[in-house]
Amino acid sequence: MASDAARIAALRDELECRILAEIANTRVNGAAPRVPGTLNVSFMGIDSASLVELLDEQGVCAAGGSACSSHEGEPSHVLVAMGLPSERTQSALRFSLSNETTQDDIDYTVGVLKACSEQLQPFALLDLSNF
Repeated sequence: MASDAARIAALRDELECRILAEIANTRVNGAAPRVPGTLNVSFMGIDSASLVELLDEQGVCAAGGSACSSHEGEPSHVLVAMGLPSERTQSALRFSLSNETTQDDIDYTVGVLKACSEQLQPFALLDLSNF
């Protein structure tokens, strides 16, 4: 299990680094230590529900809320409790990785995520000054 956790954490870290490097206006939510298989990122000016829908159409699974309430359409209560501004909680996505996640999955996810976020970015109407 320890080797799986280390491999999953390495994939999560690569996903995080590539999202931050390749997709404009992104912020990671949370800090170490954290679970190896989760990553929460905000996409400035993009509604998470719209991004989740586009990703789903391309076979990429992500959620906008917390794991225990993602079906409710509300922002993560954890992000709210952390004091993040609504602009950031409303644009947050949670990615979950498992022992079945591969490097190809990371590559595909980043490519699809970049295309989908670029597609939605022109429609961003939020006040982003507090992001």
